[in-house]
Amino acid sequence: MVAVAVLLFTMYVVFGGAARIVQVSDKLVPVKVVVFFVSTLILLCYHYATLGSALALIAHSAFSASAFAGGALGFSVQEAMRRGTQRAIFSTESGLGTAGIFFSATGSKDPVDDSISSMLSTFISSCVCFLVGWSIVASGVWSNGPMRVIVIAALSIPKISKAV
Repeated sequence: MVAVAVLLFTMYVVFGGAARIVQVSDKLVPVKVVVFFVSTLILLCYHYATLGSALALIAHSAFSASAFAGGALGFSVQEAMRRGTQRAIFSTESGLGTAGIFFSATGSKDPVDDSISSMLSTFISSCVCFLVGWSIVASGVWSNGPMRVIVIAALSIPKISKAV
């Protein structure tokens, strides 16, 4: 039943065009952001005793020899992917301002507000990545052995239910 409701809501939004997507996003995205930041702050407050050691572990691990080797390997892979993506972008024009075109098609009366909203998403994404990583280290889930990232993130969330 829930799946049918989500399907109908998604169809309503998508078939309404860009203007309806922006209208719904204007309502949903702030709620999503607030819920994420509040729940993450609750998680971090619950693990307040480990926050300092978690940051120290992150900083210490970032400058180890294995981190350097991983960074060198990762940079090599990144460069290979960047060059491939660059060729794909230049051949298809994807990623060259499509967000700006999308925002311009909404018929908004305040283009400055729209541009700030589109640029703010990059900053919010960076904050989300940092807070998820910090939550994983502070909750102690990271040391449970090799797991997929999504499993580690999911395991750190139930730790919050004991605090609430």
